[in-house]
Amino acid sequence: MKTFVKKLSFCLLMIAAIGTLESCSNAHWGTSMGMNMSFGPGGPRVTPSFNVGVYSGGRY
Repeated sequence: MKTFVKKLSFCLLMIAAIGTLESCSNAHWGTSMGMNMSFGPGGPRVTPSFNVGVYSGGRY
C-alpha cells in the first residue's frame, strides 16, 4: 500500500510540474533600453533606462 501511495504522489507531482512548465513555455522576455532626457534648472539631464518584463501573449 505504501508503494502505491508513493507512486501516486510521484505521478501527481510530475503532472503538476509538466503543467507548470507547459504554461510558462510560451512566455518570453521583453527588454527595452533607452535614454531619458529631463530639463531642470541646471540644464538638460540625460539618464539611462533599462526595462525587463515577461510577456505571455495573453494565453493561459
